[in-house]
Amino acid sequence: MEIQWHGLSCVTIKGKNGTVLIDPYDLKVSGIKYPPVKADVVLMSDKNPALVYEKQEDQHLFDWPGEYEARGILFDAIVGHDRPKEKEEGKKEEAQEVLMFVLSIDDFKIAHLSSVGHKLTPEMLEKLGDIDILILPVGGSSKGALCLSSEKAQEVVEQIEPRMVVPIMYDCGQSMSLTGVEPFLKAVGALNSQPQKSVKLNGPSQLSVDKTEFIVLEPMIG
Repeated sequence: MEIQWHGLSCVTIKGKNGTVLIDPYDLKVSGIKYPPVKADVVLMSDKNPALVYEKQEDQHLFDWPGEYEARGILFDAIVGHDRPKEKEEGKKEEAQEVLMFVLSIDDFKIAHLSSVGHKLTPEMLEKLGDIDILILPVGGSSKGALCLSSEKAQEVVEQIEPRMVVPIMYDCGQSMSLTGVEPFLKAVGALNSQPQKSVKLNGPSQLSVDKTEFIVLEPMIG
């Protein structure tokens, strides 16, 4: 199984039975581009204009909540929001729905939280269950812009307690307003993490059993 990051919340997860592409984005909106990806399954987390995709022949495209299966891979799409639905002072915000995805692939259970911008509810945590690899947005501001801030991202890690965390949705040269990955790495005590091109694992036995590992990926972009 291999995971690559293409900037923003876009990743590919390559398993034995197929390749999953999550959150492909539009160059004109995002300001960055990624190399062509041949995917068997495409997952879209929300209706953001930066996320666009035209389904190709023999592809499965999912963009709604619920459970489904394709190419021997199990998916569960859980509804969250891009920011807290209530401000701390009690005023309502225009929170937009986003989908968080849980994949069961090659004996791994992987959660991709797309651009979620809040701590998870007990109901969400119950649906997620035990997670091997957490793909986590970390580049939002403390005001709740775009996705989780570094502080909130740390809290979500503590909620889920995964065996590995792969940060996404932080500044890598795109035209959106995101912070870098360093504040998150500092918050979780992983500033010494060296960027890798991808995560490659043969099985869950290669994951740490007594601590959470933090893996920073180089964005595979054009």
